[in-house]
Amino acid sequence: MILGKLTEIGALAVYGERMKKAAEYIAAHDISQFELGKHQIDGDDIFVNVQVMGPRTREDAKIETHNKYIDIQIPFTGVDTMGYIHRSDLPENEYDESVDMTLYDGLCPNYIAVKPGMFTVFFPEDGHQPAITDVPLKRAIVKVRV
Repeated sequence: MILGKLTEIGALAVYGERMKKAAEYIAAHDISQFELGKHQIDGDDIFVNVQVMGPRTREDAKIETHNKYIDIQIPFTGVDTMGYIHRSDLPENEYDESVDMTLYDGLCPNYIAVKPGMFTVFFPEDGHQPAITDVPLKRAIVKVRV
């Protein structure tokens, strides 16, 4: 897991060519102004989902992991509280390949407040519980194929 400021998004380039391309795209475009939905950056290798979520509580939010994609998550309109737990600390659960996601019930042991102007990166080994918020939250999830 990585937590950073959008002004430093270029540092993700050390994680490979796709992460570099995603970081360059984020730096060059105002994704906060994109319409809701899926937007292609580089086919199925890199794309962004813009959504509005919440309000929802820690108890309502599911923990999730992904096998095929890295998530770069960016809140735009409020604080996005996100839980974190290492995948090895989660029980075995059914993987849904059609959406590249395994969902888990429960609470994470750690939470961080991600504000506008910040981002998080969740790798396949990172369980995360995103979009915990008191208000409707516009956010983007840039998906980067592993």
